[in-house]
Amino acid sequence: MLTDRWWKPLPNSSAATVLFNKGSSSAKISFGFGELKWQGKAALASTHNCLVRSVWDDGKEVGVFSDTFSAEVNGSAVFFAIISDCAA
Repeated sequence: MLTDRWWKPLPNSSAATVLFNKGSSSAKISFGFGELKWQGKAALASTHNCLVRSVWDDGKEVGVFSDTFSAEVNGSAVFFAIISDCAA
């Protein structure tokens, strides 16, 4: 597989996520918010109405998403985001 997804839980029921495209062409990388669990505990308060912000774009809001998130990541590039403020 030419893509990787990494994440880490953060305080206040939020998570940092990294989507890494190791290929030479652009690729759509997706994951479900329900996958973000640490030792069996959900990292997010909910999977609904979660705010996604780009870390490398000065915290620019990418949008509000429910259940899943997808990003088109250029070849040999990374998308780094914080997911927070999900509706409880």
